[in-house]
Amino acid sequence: MSPSNFAVIRLLVLTFACFLIAIAWAPILIRLLKKYKLGKSIRDAESAPIMAGLHAAKAGTPTMGGLVVWVTVAVVMAATWSTCKLVDGSSCGWNFLSRSQTLLPLGALVAAAIVGAFDDYLNIKRIGPKGGGLRMRHRLLSYTAIALVCAWWFYAKLD
Repeated sequence: MSPSNFAVIRLLVLTFACFLIAIAWAPILIRLLKKYKLGKSIRDAESAPIMAGLHAAKAGTPTMGGLVVWVTVAVVMAATWSTCKLVDGSSCGWNFLSRSQTLLPLGALVAAAIVGAFDDYLNIKRIGPKGGGLRMRHRLLSYTAIALVCAWWFYAKLD
């Protein structure tokens, strides 16, 4: 099998594994989020009468769904890394963490996850402007900053 075929197969297998793991534990996470009332807060009708009416059905909908994505990816990455270290530390082709090019997307994933988790936390606790978490402009600025750092990294570090 050629190296490029193996790379595609490896990517598809790991992606499918992430998908199956996410499907398996998402219902558990949703139950936990509902149990601890970690759901969407809707602005009161006085501060935003039109939006409160439109979004009333969303009240209590579990938030922090990004956990499904980044925890699943972290578990799969940790499993492949540790398996490769236990089996044969130098030649395991399944370990993405051995490639420096993997650190950039993982860093972007973690940074975006932190912004999303912080926004969801503020929303749950009803902190922020009108109790709705981060303002849209602050989220966009955060994601733009992450994208600029990633673009700089591509340019300066990865040629």
